[in-house]
Amino acid sequence: MNVYSKVYVKVSSIVPKRIVKKYEQYVITADLKIDARTYVGFTLLLSVLSGFVSIMFFLNIGAPLLYALPLGFITGAIIMAFFYVRIALLSDARASQIENYLPEALQLIAANIRAGMTVDKALWLCARPEFGPFEKELRKMAAETLGGKPITTALTESAKRVKSVILDRAYLLLIQGIELGGALANLLTEIAGDIRTNQALRSEITAATTMYTIFIIFASVLAAPMLFAVSSFYVQATNKIWQSQQSGGPSGGGYAGLEQQGDTSVLKMSQENSLTFEEVRIFAVACIIITTFFGSLSIGMIKYGASRKGIRYIPIFVTAALAVYFIGYLLVSTAFADILR
Repeated sequence: MNVYSKVYVKVSSIVPKRIVKKYEQYVITADLKIDARTYVGFTLLLSVLSGFVSIMFFLNIGAPLLYALPLGFITGAIIMAFFYVRIALLSDARASQIENYLPEALQLIAANIRAGMTVDKALWLCARPEFGPFEKELRKMAAETLGGKPITTALTESAKRVKSVILDRAYLLLIQGIELGGALANLLTEIAGDIRTNQALRSEITAATTMYTIFIIFASVLAAPMLFAVSSFYVQATNKIWQSQQSGGPSGGGYAGLEQQGDTSVLKMSQENSLTFEEVRIFAVACIIITTFFGSLSIGMIKYGASRKGIRYIPIFVTAALAVYFIGYLLVSTAFADILR
């Protein structure tokens, strides 16, 4: 362990053990060759440094300390959340890959058992590169059983190394079959068939909810940014008209006439209480980011049954929505440029 690793481990000691334990589980299920405490310490130091840099940046551009401190805290929290979500998504991706190869692997194991092989020998011969990350699990289980470890223990430990409900249930049925002395080949074939049925149902559910996904994308990435673009231009055009009336421009005669008649209370009140273009733009950008954030989580829940799996869409949706907003504003302001003159 080098000096930096020791520092990271020392920093991780201030993190609650419950959180460190969660990171350790994700490191195992994601099959990462890193130490969980080192990862936690590095993430925490980077978050604190990012928050400090963010505070200094906002202070240098003239933002008050009352705003700079929360923004710096938010920046650090985002960095911390990013590294946590990254390792969680890696764990989910590995589990999904293993689930895709699981039916074929179980059927091959069943075929080997029917051919007269023992369970450990059948596992060893099924460890093939075409099974992706599941090859490593099969090799590890086979090596443990060949070394004298009971097959049920090897299956239980393998289930802990993969964060998959489907794999857990398949191993549980297999362990029960081994303990009860059932026909393993037939059992494995039935488990593989059930997993295929489950995957087919997932595909049907995904197809059935495609319309909801399209609606969320349309509303959060296209419709809302365009409406905000039109609203921003409307506010800018309105403020321009107020300024033109005050300066006695083309429409200033009407304003002057109202002032001479002493009927300017409504006009002045509307101008004083109106929003500025900068305020509307800040509000629009904030609403777009919040809308696309929760829209991405909703898509993850609809498509995969877990909201965190939608986090991968957040950068894409936010970038696309902001691009639609600024391009839409540019198009509207170009089309009605005469109003702003």
